[in-house]
Amino acid sequence: MFNDHVFGDWVHDPAALSAMARLKSRMDSLLLDFDLGPVLEPQALRDADLVLRAVRGTPVEGPIAVVVAGIHHLRFTALPKAAGQASLEAAVALTVPHARHDPQVRQILKGYAQTAPELLPPDLRARLRTPGMTFGKFKTQAAADILKRAKPTSADDPGLRYAITLFRHALDDVSATPADRADSLNQLALAYEKRQELSGSVADMEPVIRTWRAAVATVPTGTQEHAIYLHRLSGALNKRFELRADPADLAESVTTARAACEAVPRSHWLTPMLQNNLSLALCHRGNTADLDEAVTTARTALTAAGPDHKATPLFRTTLTKALHARFRNTGNWRDLREAMRLDGA
Repeated sequence: MFNDHVFGDWVHDPAALSAMARLKSRMDSLLLDFDLGPVLEPQALRDADLVLRAVRGTPVEGPIAVVVAGIHHLRFTALPKAAGQASLEAAVALTVPHARHDPQVRQILKGYAQTAPELLPPDLRARLRTPGMTFGKFKTQAAADILKRAKPTSADDPGLRYAITLFRHALDDVSATPADRADSLNQLALAYEKRQELSGSVADMEPVIRTWRAAVATVPTGTQEHAIYLHRLSGALNKRFELRADPADLAESVTTARAACEAVPRSHWLTPMLQNNLSLALCHRGNTADLDEAVTTARTALTAAGPDHKATPLFRTTLTKALHARFRNTGNWRDLREAMRLDGA
């Protein structure tokens, strides 16, 4: 994106050259290291203004304007909607004059067209706008892309923090449909789960559970999405129970898992997975009635899935676990023999 040699051919002011070098470093910090700080510093805007003044009236004014627009765009991406609006407007204003005759610039502008089409001239808006794209969708897609590239290996990974920030920003979009909002909540919850997986902290389960609750409340009852979010909320509650042994978490996990099973017809493709999750929650309760139900539910899930289902090994493991738990509770050797047979299958 930066061509220091071309810039230096037309600009000889040491201050402007230093400002350009700092802009490059700031953009690299965010794009390569996912570090928000340098782009959000006030000095970044002062450097951008200095560089634009230095190239005004030169042949490189257009390309450099587009580069500086990138700084504003990155600030818009990193800030909440209201705080980032000025940066978005600056990015569009710098890019539009060069978009009509430069296909590469039009491609850059296409991203702005999705988030603030009202800022574009009508002709460019008609050419570049993708129907249905919103601010929330843009932020969610950007966050998902960052998370995919970051491949976080620690709970404080800057890429993970950046993605979580953007997923939160997506929820600022008051124009989002319930389905789009639920998708943003879904991806935010998964990012929180990744952070908790890496930290192992029980405290990190709280935002996971809070976000799954919000997703459940966002979609209509009796839908596939409602069942999925109930399922994930139940799994999160069950995991927190394993970490801190609070009976309230287990009770809610079981109740939520039942609700997930009831949210779709028995014939639905999700049903075996939902039943498997219910069986796992019931196994923790330890009383005879719940363990009987855990075994029955796990067996039903395994049978319904059939031998070719990709999750059949998981369902077999859950039934084995339920049988072992019931054997420990009742001493019925038949359960142990069946569990051992499943272990060897």
